[in-house]
Amino acid sequence: MTMNIALTTICVKARSDRAPMYYVRPLLDIIESHVEYTRQQSESLTSTPLMIWSYGYIKNLLKSLGVNTLDFNPELIGRQCFEGDRWLHDKGFFISPNAIEAREPLLYAVWLAKAYVIHTLLSREDIDAAVWLDCAYRVSYRHNHNIDEYIRYGKRMPNIARFVDTVRAWLKSSPVVLAGSRIPPDIRIDDIACVRPLAGCFIAVRKDYRDEVWNSLLKIHHELVHRKQLSTDEAMWALACKTTALVRNVDEWDIALYG
Repeated sequence: MTMNIALTTICVKARSDRAPMYYVRPLLDIIESHVEYTRQQSESLTSTPLMIWSYGYIKNLLKSLGVNTLDFNPELIGRQCFEGDRWLHDKGFFISPNAIEAREPLLYAVWLAKAYVIHTLLSREDIDAAVWLDCAYRVSYRHNHNIDEYIRYGKRMPNIARFVDTVRAWLKSSPVVLAGSRIPPDIRIDDIACVRPLAGCFIAVRKDYRDEVWNSLLKIHHELVHRKQLSTDEAMWALACKTTALVRNVDEWDIALYG
């Protein structure tokens, strides 16, 4: 039986140094590719929905462009699930008070919310796995954070069919697939300030691991808050999934999505 996969992303303006189109332009390319993929799969028994979460100005912008999104409040998610009342207004909980996540804690809340949206989608009966993809990934990783360069020279349409088939194959061998380099099996919380094995641009989780990964993430994040060692959500994922995750390097994910 074919594994039904949901694709999901968050499209928000959580950084003051990036224009809305940094996120919106590549998302529209993903949507266009997904529409074509859905058309080709119309007679198939499988389903691959694309769930987009947004709020505020970008949510309204996407609506004006004909893109419907799910309601999303990263600050509320941070407070309710990740002890946000403690760190949203206190840089002292972060390893580096000058890092972007400490200076703009709403961005950190958005990063954490990846886990929340994955957990939420996996509660649906018609979904066997959820795949998070960073809608602005290619702008960040391939075009040095330059949206103008992406639009002028580097735009490549995603291939959703190839991407779904590749990730589905990976998920058959592991309940969690992450992007980055190998996670040291003996990695500890004390190591996280200097060991960054993951990139948070792609995350895939199977339904049968839904509660286990969620509970592990909450436990690890609680410990990071207690130790005042917050950095990026990749640290949390690395520590929570070090014994279960299959890690594929970013180039493999990129080839799967863009060729």
